Amino acid sequence: MHINYDAFTDVLGTNPKERLLEQNRTALVCDCRRLLAAHLRAHHYSLPLIGKTLKRHHTTVLHLIRTHDELISTDAHYRKLVETCGESILVHDSNET
Repeated sequence: MHINYDAFTDVLGTNPKERLLEQNRTALVCDCRRLLAAHLRAHHYSLPLIGKTLKRHHTTVLHLIRTHDELISTDAHYRKLVETCGESILVHDSNET
């Protein structure tokens, strides 16, 4: 399985992978990063592996995931982001079943 960074193109514009991995703390980029971290964790990625993928410390990843859980229940804009990007973040490689 690999990450489909293009799932965030409609939200972040061009170069979504670069925007997610840079040292950018704007709300929209942080929300997308949060969604990606939570999605990876739901697919059994470890906190250190997610941190390595996002170029963040694993405790930052833990915070992203906890915040994701809170926002899902309280923030309509965040739920819309989840609906927009969530389903197409991970793509199965052709040799996986």
